[in-house]
Amino acid sequence: MKKVILSLMFLLLCAGYSQAGGIGGEYNGVDWVKWDDEKKDTFVAGFVAGSNYVIWGNLEKLGEYNEEEADRVLKKYLKASASQGIEAYAHDEAALLRDISVNEARDDMNKNLLEYVIYNAANKNIKSALDDLYKEERNRGIGVTDAIFVVKKRITGTPEEDIEKILAYLRDGKQLKGTLLVKDETGLRYIPFP
Repeated sequence: MKKVILSLMFLLLCAGYSQAGGIGGEYNGVDWVKWDDEKKDTFVAGFVAGSNYVIWGNLEKLGEYNEEEADRVLKKYLKASASQGIEAYAHDEAALLRDISVNEARDDMNKNLLEYVIYNAANKNIKSALDDLYKEERNRGIGVTDAIFVVKKRITGTPEEDIEKILAYLRDGKQLKGTLLVKDETGLRYIPFP
């Protein structure tokens, strides 16, 4: 009797994994092609809304002007400037430099978060692009969340050769070291993903 109960529990566990998109709950193209349009629309709408909500929420939580951090940045800059023969700044120049440094640091944090915002695309266009991506069977092992960011990169004008490098990286389960490091006319550069 114990074997029967354990067997049933095992079968239920396996059924749960298959419903959750496999181990870890990550949906991929195999799942996507099985879904009806309503489920696809719902997934994309939820993903986009959730991602953007988290990002905008974190942007709002960035600290206000931090006087101590500004002074630290200013002192570092002044020390570097002094070693280059610059002797002194007027108080207002130094204050302006401090404000610029703090704002640049804040802008860098915002730019990093904003890389994840999904915009300039209607949800139906994202869904359609995912359908196109997953038509190729070799792309079906790519997680839907990663595929959405591939679609975002296409929409925002990332060159197709970069998209192909990203897809190769994703098809290999993010294991191909150096795949996203490319050499072009400007030298070595990293293709950011997502």
